Amino acid sequence: ILIHAFFGRRKYGFYLDIGSFHPIWISNTCLLHNMGWQGVAVDLDDYKLNIFKLVRGKKVKTIKSAIVPYKNKDNFINVYKFFSKRGWSDVDTIDLDTAEFLKENGRGDYIVDKIHSTDINSLLDSLPKVDFLNIDIEGLDTQVVDAIDLDKFKIDAILFEDNKNYGGNPFLVKKLEKKGYFHLFTSGGSVCFALKSSIKLKK
Repeated sequence: ILIHAFFGRRKYGFYLDIGSFHPIWISNTCLLHNMGWQGVAVDLDDYKLNIFKLVRGKKVKTIKSAIVPYKNKDNFINVYKFFSKRGWSDVDTIDLDTAEFLKENGRGDYIVDKIHSTDINSLLDSLPKVDFLNIDIEGLDTQVVDAIDLDKFKIDAILFEDNKNYGGNPFLVKKLEKKGYFHLFTSGGSVCFALKSSIKLKK
């Protein structure tokens, strides 16, 4: 709702949803899609991406890939996949420390699979101008945001998850502010920063 309001409830725009999970349930891009926005959904799981295609149709492009901060020598990396009674997991991750933490705190066991990886800047290079970036990738959100070339990619609003630092990692916050961003809101573990220069003042 806050993101929707920030963009003035406008009927056009382009979003990038990394760790997209579900097209409706707890989705930060659902209202934007309903208003007419187009975008890209990226996830580790084919089933989740197929639901996106079913619900959002031609207005969304889906990509199965793990998004990493920087290019890897090997394009394929480990993904730690959990099981859920409802049929899919909301905590699959490529971060082993996060997987172990989740396992030790009641999320059950996981299996290890391999998945193609893409670095964040290569992904952004392949897309139209991104107005809204949503990242929820269980443990690597801060690193991925920190790796974005913010001089090249002028993203109007960036929403990411940080469950360790309320309001965001201090070093990342300082970097974002230096690049012209301001803290828009914090909601639980979700932190959002917006680009000052993207705001159009009404006369």
